[in-house]
Amino acid sequence: MAERLRRRLRPTEPAKYDDAVAQNEALRQQLLEISNAMLAEIREWGSDDWLKRCELHGETSDATRVVLHVAARSRHVTGAVREQSGIQPATSPHHVATDPNQTAAHDIVRDLVATRDEALDAIGRLGDKEIQHLHDSEIDGERDVLMASCGLIGHWTFHLPVVRQIRSRKTG
Repeated sequence: MAERLRRRLRPTEPAKYDDAVAQNEALRQQLLEISNAMLAEIREWGSDDWLKRCELHGETSDATRVVLHVAARSRHVTGAVREQSGIQPATSPHHVATDPNQTAAHDIVRDLVATRDEALDAIGRLGDKEIQHLHDSEIDGERDVLMASCGLIGHWTFHLPVVRQIRSRKTG
């Protein structure tokens, strides 16, 4: 199922839309769909799940760090999108928790939702030219700032399979 979702959310060529509103809405819906799937899974985690070991970009990590990483990366790419497009934030920046040892699960989820909402706001402010420019631009060596595996929407998609596997893993 994750592969089917990934194919649907990461087309080989960006779709062409008649206007920026339709393109903005399609991108916002993609981010909402993938982020809601991730958030639903995370909200089902028990306290032990947050400590379960998993892989994060080829290194051993834990579930808490994966979620913090997704939030931090989302914030980083949202900032780059705003800067590249000349968009001013609608609200003051919200700081993502970074230390899993000093942060409660509900705070991490709240931060993840806040970063997702900031990304939705940034996407909603993009015009056709900015969206096309982001699709044509590179981020960390990958084409498409929005859909690349390290991009704004693509990064959520990339980490969803790991998040979905957490509850089935053994603790430790």
